[in-house]
Amino acid sequence: MDAETRTSGDELRLARLLLPELAERLDAVVGATDAARAEREFDDWLDAESERLGERFSAAAFAELDAEASSRFSAAFRHGRALADRVGIEAPEPEALIEAGLDPAALAAAMDQDPTLQPVLAPYGLGDAAWRELFRSTGASGASGAAGGLVLATEVVREFGRLDAVPDPATPRVAVAGPDGGRVEWALRAIPAGERPSVLGLGYAHGPHVSLPEMLALQLGRLAAGADPVDTQTFTWLAGTLADGGLAARHVFDRSDGVVRIAAREIGNQGPHLGARPPIGRGAAVPHSYFADAGRPRILAHRGFAVGTEFGATAENTEAAFAAAERVGADCFETDCRLSADGEVVLIHDPDLRRLAADPRRISEVRRAELTELFAERGGLLTLADALERFPAGRFNVDVKDPAAAEQVGRIAAGQAHRVLITGFSDRTRRAALASAAAHGGSVPATSPGRSVLADLLGALAVGARSRAARILAEVDALQIPERSGPVPVLTRRLLAAAHANDVEVHVWTIDDPERMRALVARGVDGIVTDRSDLAAVAFGRER
Repeated sequence: MDAETRTSGDELRLARLLLPELAERLDAVVGATDAARAEREFDDWLDAESERLGERFSAAAFAELDAEASSRFSAAFRHGRALADRVGIEAPEPEALIEAGLDPAALAAAMDQDPTLQPVLAPYGLGDAAWRELFRSTGASGASGAAGGLVLATEVVREFGRLDAVPDPATPRVAVAGPDGGRVEWALRAIPAGERPSVLGLGYAHGPHVSLPEMLALQLGRLAAGADPVDTQTFTWLAGTLADGGLAARHVFDRSDGVVRIAAREIGNQGPHLGARPPIGRGAAVPHSYFADAGRPRILAHRGFAVGTEFGATAENTEAAFAAAERVGADCFETDCRLSADGEVVLIHDPDLRRLAADPRRISEVRRAELTELFAERGGLLTLADALERFPAGRFNVDVKDPAAAEQVGRIAAGQAHRVLITGFSDRTRRAALASAAAHGGSVPATSPGRSVLADLLGALAVGARSRAARILAEVDALQIPERSGPVPVLTRRLLAAAHANDVEVHVWTIDDPERMRALVARGVDGIVTDRSDLAAVAFGRER
């Protein structure tokens, strides 16, 4: 575009309005005798003014934050714009991400508690070739330690798309056109950016994890600025699984070769130098789809609504029990699952049949067909797949009792994530089921923590470690807890405040007294797990 075109009509008038000082400079450039030099000077000036304007807009978006936080967010967007320019795409303005649900104040509060947290604006959908070129050109420019660029394992290249997508559906994002005409999504989260992962010695199941684009953007920014890279002696797990859930990617900076390496390892692999950088940055107003359109407070029918659980009566966790719960007004069906002898995920709480069928055998020793016969007159046996099919409007809160069932639970839930919440006393089993759902290509179901994660959360809250508590809560969608554990209160004002500040619901079990139900809801509890969903429906005016 020549100088005459560039300075004509509406564009010139707009430039004069946006940047008054540009008019004087522009007139001088147009009147210069050396047209080529004038055009170069104008382009340089316009680039500088555009950058300054972008900084001005960024600062305005974060004006309500303190100076330190505002500066750090502005730097994140400055680095994002620089990255976008290098690959030929647009970077989002802060206002666009805020409109999409980004909560800068919540992130700033977390960063104030944990100085290692760094806001990172990362693009998803660039592809492996674009990232390798970014690292190659950074090395070519002489940036510290980046001479060799980016090295990706064969498994990572083969399934790069699984790692190149926003990992958490609740994360606010803004889409732009990609360099090849495709689609790129931008998201901003706060990432623990210390030299080592913030949590070490863990396998992949102990997430949540930083994404590959976030880690690459973080490392690229440090290398381009001449700062020391992270992970020079440690490895960081990355979000997303490969090879049908058997592998996960990990990040390291190889100082000897000056390269960032992304390798693939078994998800169970762990060691003292391997860990996680749990990100913070879910949208404040974007709950998991499992909770969309459900009533408040939630009524979770504990093992359905069983007429009785004695031998010969309608049994818990059966088709009849769930149908009864649905009739009286329950929102969700709390249930349990185990694996039968022939590998079916059946909805049964106990490890054996003694209580429900006067049969001493373990569930794992009995085939589905025989279990079906045993429960034919007691309400009807259901598998998890059967339950999702026969109650198409139902939401299932699935307690995975048997570690052997985790893989299949995840596979079944993968296509029904908006209707399934996965929980369990064992966090290892719960996480294995979630990883299986992700590996089978579906959205990740909602989840609530098991004993170990809940204990970590209570410990963090007890000592006022708010940043640690926020990281734990970032992994879950609900806390499902007893009101007390012996003499020790579990439900406290501090727990409720922390959960709600991080968009996590609190459900209390097992409450059958309507007055107690109402009192708990008055304290701020979001859901009641009960054997008497009929009484809960009346207590909350939801009877049918």
